[in-house]
This record gives sequence, C-alpha cells and structure tokens, in this order.
Amino acid sequence: SIEMLRLFRIKPFNSTQFQHFQVPIRRFQSKSVQKYGNISEISSIFSFNSNKLSSFQHGKHSKTNFARFETENQLLFTRKFFGFVTKEQKKAKEVEILREKVLDAINDGKDGEALDLMKKIRALVRDKKKPQEEIDVLYQMDRLCHELERWEEQVKYQEEILKVAVESNNLREQMKIFYKMGTVHINHGLSKETGARYLTNALNLATDLRDVGYITECHLALCSLTGASPVSSIRESLSRFGSNDMGDETAKMEAAAISQSAHSLFQFGHYTYAIEMAKMGTECARYLNDQNLFHTIFKQLVLYQFKANDAKGALESLEQEIGRLRYKENKHLINGLYFAGTCILQHSIKTELPRAMRYLEEGWNLAKEEEDEEFVAKFNSVFGDVYSGAAEKIDWEKASKHYTDSFEHYEKLKDFENMMILAVHIGRVQKQLKGNLDKILNRMNEMEKEIEDPFKKIDWLISIAALLELDGKKEWREQADKALGLARKNELKAREILFFIAKHESTRGNIEEAIKINNEILEELQEDEELDDLGVHWMFTTLHRLGKHYAEVGRYSESQEALKHAQKISPASMKDEIRELLEHSRKKASKK
Repeated sequence: SIEMLRLFRIKPFNSTQFQHFQVPIRRFQSKSVQKYGNISEISSIFSFNSNKLSSFQHGKHSKTNFARFETENQLLFTRKFFGFVTKEQKKAKEVEILREKVLDAINDGKDGEALDLMKKIRALVRDKKKPQEEIDVLYQMDRLCHELERWEEQVKYQEEILKVAVESNNLREQMKIFYKMGTVHINHGLSKETGARYLTNALNLATDLRDVGYITECHLALCSLTGASPVSSIRESLSRFGSNDMGDETAKMEAAAISQSAHSLFQFGHYTYAIEMAKMGTECARYLNDQNLFHTIFKQLVLYQFKANDAKGALESLEQEIGRLRYKENKHLINGLYFAGTCILQHSIKTELPRAMRYLEEGWNLAKEEEDEEFVAKFNSVFGDVYSGAAEKIDWEKASKHYTDSFEHYEKLKDFENMMILAVHIGRVQKQLKGNLDKILNRMNEMEKEIEDPFKKIDWLISIAALLELDGKKEWREQADKALGLARKNELKAREILFFIAKHESTRGNIEEAIKINNEILEELQEDEELDDLGVHWMFTTLHRLGKHYAEVGRYSESQEALKHAQKISPASMKDEIRELLEHSRKKASKK
C-alpha cells in the first residue's frame, strides 16, 4: 500500500506511468479487497486522470488546473484507501446498522423497540432533497404503530407523511396517505366525519390521477359509512375519464376502467359488487361491438360467479353467451366453446362434466372444419388433461393420443413453448403406460437444431433434461449443464436453470451437490444490484432449502445461519415453518 501511494505521487503523471500503474492496482484489488473493502473505484480515478491528461496534452487544460485535479483525486484516493469516510457515508452506515436492528426486533416480536429504532433512522435520513427516503421511513413507523394499535400516534406519523408529500408536490403520495388517514379514523373510532373528509380528498386526487384501484377503494370506504352499494358511484367517477369529443375512445377507456375496478372489488373480496361491475363492463363492450374486450370482461364475470359459489349463475352466463355466439363467425364460437368447456373443468364441477365435454367436442369439430391448427391443438391438449385425470376420467391411451396429436399440430405452427409443455405431459403419460420415452426424446433432439433463439433453446434443453430425469437417465444433468453454459455464454441470468438442477439433485438424494448449486444461486442473487420481488422470493427459497439441506447432512451451525437469514425475508405464510426448522436445528446441534 505504501508503494502504491508512492507511485501515485510521482510527477509528472504521464500516460506511460498510467499503463504501468494498472498492474499493481489489479494485483492489489485481488489480494486486499477483503481487508480494505471495495476499492474498485481506484481504476476509474486513474482512467479519468488519464483522460484529463489527454485533454491537457491537446491544450484544453492548463498545468495549474491539471495539478489541482490531480490533488483532488489524491485526496479522494487516500480517503477511500485508508478508510476515511464522508459524513454521508457515515450516516448511511449508521442507517444500515439500525435497519438490521429493526429487522431483528421485529422478528423477535419487539415492535415497540423497532419503532424507537425507526425514530432514530428518521432523524438520520431527514433531507429536503430526498423526501421519498423520509416518506418510506415514516410509512414503516406508520405500520409499526398499526401493529401496536397506537391509532393516535399512527395518525400523527401519517400527518407528517402528508406534510412531506405536500412540500415535495408528490400527488400520488398525498392520495395514498389521505386514504390511509381516512380509513384509520373510520375503522378505529377516531372521527367518522374527519375520515370521510380525508377519503373525499383521496378520491378527488385518484380521479385526477386516473387511479382506478384507489377510486374503487375510496368509494368502498365511503359507502361503508352509509351501507350503500358503491357500484353506481364508482361508475360515475370512471365516466369522467374521457371527454365528449373522444367518442368511442371514451367508451373504451370507461369499459377498461370498469373491468379494472371489477378486478379490484374481486380482490377485496366483494364478489357481489365485482359481478355487478363486470356486467356493466360487458354492456359497454357490447355497445362498442368490441368482441375482444367483451370476451376479456366476460371471462372475469364468469370467474367471479364461480368464486362467489354461484355456479348456477356462471353456467347460465356461459349458456347465454354460447347461444349469442351461434349467430357470429365460427372463430368466435370456437373460442367461446373452448372457454366454456375449460372453465367448467377448471372449477371441478363433476355433475357438469358431460356439458363441458359437449362444448369441447363441438368446438373441436368446428376447429377441424375451419382447419384452425391452433384451436385443434388446444382442444387436443385439453382432452389429454381430461383423460390423464383432470376430471377423474382416466384413460392413459386416449391421453397419450390427444397429447401427441396436440404436439404435432403445434409442431406445424412452430410453437416451441407449447411443444415443450406437451413433451413433458407425453413423458408423464408414457411412464404410466410403462412405455419408452425414446421416440419423443429423439424428436426433441432433432428439433433442437432448428432453434436459433438462445432463450428458446435454453428452455428446450431444460425440457429435454426434464424428460431424461423423468426416464431415470443420468444424461439429464448433461443437458441441464448445456443449457447453463448457453445462458452464461449469452450473458443471460442462469438462476432458473440452477434452481432446476438443485431441485432435481435434491430429489435424487445428492444433498451435497444440491448445497453446492444452491450456494451458486445465492451468490448470483447477492450480486444482483436490482433485485425485484421475484428475486427476493428466490433468495428466500434458496436459503430455506439450504437450511434444510445443511440439517440433513448434520451441518447444524450453517443450517441455523441460513434459516436466520431466511427468517428476515420470510413471507407471513412461512414464518412458523422457518421458526420450527430453526428450533429443530438448534436442538439437534445441542445433542450433537
């Protein structure tokens, strides 16, 4: 490190010295990164110096300016290299440590302690230039107050969120917090009048922002005060989305908004209101004569009816729709018959299986008459599902024939995605028939040569690997590794392939290999700087698997470490299981 500092202070700092300097930088980074932290910025400092030197040589900078630049960068280098930190860096580190303590407190059920720690974090992150960071912290405090049932304190933090949102002119945050303040006042007996006023403010902002979800929620909350149905008032708000001079476009926007609102009502568990709203949406789509939009909303309607245990209403809707489609083009009738049949099967209405089969057979025959390859393939695939047990009507021979026919039709369409799915179905059925998978495997291997797109090829190789694994052949790992190599060659994320390999190695009892692969997944996830919700879910699943696998091979301390990390990002539905696994691992370790 002293030698590097000596090199750094050599003057003049010319381009030849810069080239020589790159070697000790790289060597130093590889050997000392753990001791001194991440100093990858050093290379960029010197690269920038070199660029400035080039500009200087071309007369763009004076020697004085260049010397000042060099001095500034020496200061930056020594700060990074010897551990000197700025106030901002120190503050960020303090916040990070406090956040860890908050998570530990929450996991230990100490919400009050977590709230006190969040107050310290808020004091550190207050910055008018970065209002969102303070808003996020205040929301966490709001949630903790909710858990502790401190309603008045919760409202106080909500008012502070509103203040920051108004100061930063953040309309969306204002809408969200007005809604939260309204519901807290109404649901916890603080003041219904004040709550209604806040909700009205939120509704006005939601209408201006065209946020259908919040429009729906605000009307639901306001109507809970009177006991009235919110459907008509929601429809009235949504009708303001367009303008009179937009004609059919306004109607389309309104129909799409109604569909979205119906979905929101359904998610909130208000099935009756969702059905009523979806019926309004179908009327709008029918008025526009937009068959695609109508079909989308109609699917919603039938789904809501089934979920509301109104099978009779759903079947009546399907029957009426089939009757209406008989006067339309055959392609619409085929689509309707396919949806009706699959919908009945999906909701497992055993008494209506003959009706479902009648719809499916009629649609299948029409699709063959129209030479519609896609729908012929779809109907065959559904019949394969029916005869392989989807409706307790098992006939493996028929299932095999329908799946194979479907595969062949998709092959004509070059629909590789559906071919991959069907190949695995064919393999599963052939195993039941004690048949041989060589035929389907040969076809899959032949067609691999036709696929050029690396994404599709990777998926194809994984399907072949799945078939080989199903057939009990060791070559499955060779195909999976081939897919992994292709993913890395094309700089694609390989975590899905690693997940597949880890899962099947575990199933085959190769626990040490499964541990190795899961650690690779974990390393890749930790390197991802923009980890989304799915990435967090994968990280939890990987840590969960590692916790179990380490325990299986008697590595209890590593098992506990993995499970503790999993506990911090565990979804609510898995918290009890993780706690039990952790306790089991501790007991085993103490006995050992």
